[in-house]
Amino acid sequence: MMVVKLVGKSAIVDDHLIIADLHIGQYEDIREKGILLPGNELQEISNEIDSLADQANKIIINGDFKHEFGKISKSEWNNSIKLLTHLKKRFQEVKIVKGNHDVLMGPVADKLDVDIKDYYLVGNTLVTHGEKMINLYYSEIKNIIIGHQHPCIKLSEGAKTEYFKCHLVGRYKGCRLFVLPSFNDLTTGVNVTEGDIISPYIIDVEKCEIIIPDYDNMRKFGKISHWTEQ
Repeated sequence: MMVVKLVGKSAIVDDHLIIADLHIGQYEDIREKGILLPGNELQEISNEIDSLADQANKIIINGDFKHEFGKISKSEWNNSIKLLTHLKKRFQEVKIVKGNHDVLMGPVADKLDVDIKDYYLVGNTLVTHGEKMINLYYSEIKNIIIGHQHPCIKLSEGAKTEYFKCHLVGRYKGCRLFVLPSFNDLTTGVNVTEGDIISPYIIDVEKCEIIIPDYDNMRKFGKISHWTEQ
């Protein structure tokens, strides 16, 4: 049975680094609305992936590679090409799971000969974005890794409140379910103790465990039910 290891905002299975929800183009979208942002989206995402690249030889981007739904801007196209070109140099194999934001991702993937599908199987682990069900025999699967939900949790101390991205670990049809946070730091996410659950794979959210990535440490915060009962 393959082991799923959570590292930062990613998961590692066998020789695969799995990240979700890059949302390339989100910086541009926010700037077009008149909000000035520091930094460089492409560089920050590339640097973070590079910091994990020595832990796996292959990479799967688990959905929502790009941000816009029904179009792709010139800069979004260019940045997607640049990032995929960079990833192909760093990893032996690059694959993309098609997410609900990736309607026009096919031509980008084709240009660089990158495989893009609705799901991948890594041994007995299913990797799919999570916005829709994949028709498989789940009795043969031991782990499911999804994105899409963008989980985070609100922590308060006195008057101070902060939101932290988190992983969720639960169950689906006898499989261990891992819900990855958005890899793009601009997307804080949905507070899982209050917000809507949008993936059909998350069927019993109260029993899910919360794990917050904290640099090199993965901090366990117990089950969601512990936080909703406070």
